[in-house]
Amino acid sequence: MNAFQPQPRPTPPPTRRPRLRPKRIPQSASHRAIVLESLFKLSVNSLLTLVAIAAIVQWMPLYFTRQSELRQLQAQVRLVETRVQRLKADMAIHFDPARTQATVESETGRVPVRQRPIRWQTDRPIAPEADEDDGLP
Repeated sequence: MNAFQPQPRPTPPPTRRPRLRPKRIPQSASHRAIVLESLFKLSVNSLLTLVAIAAIVQWMPLYFTRQSELRQLQAQVRLVETRVQRLKADMAIHFDPARTQATVESETGRVPVRQRPIRWQTDRPIAPEADEDDGLP
């Protein structure tokens, strides 16, 4: 049995891999990036603020105009409400079945025949009666 026996291969010694380190950014460059980002944010926010203020300034006259129109409309509504209340009261009076005769009398001036007003006439001077012997044929 003189056969060849496989010989174990020697394991190579472990090689050290170089450690990958992240590139270091110089500190001044990182501060510069932060400053630029902050300036960009501030400029965008300032621009948005200016646009909002300009929009508010443009809308203020319209707002005051609408407020005055609203006050005028509210005054008109109050007037109409008082008129409606008065008309409702008149409706209750005019359409009351117990007061139909009184309503007709007040609206048209018509009164029942038995209640016609008597008008007294002032005394008129009486004209002398024509005499028969005054010589007229």
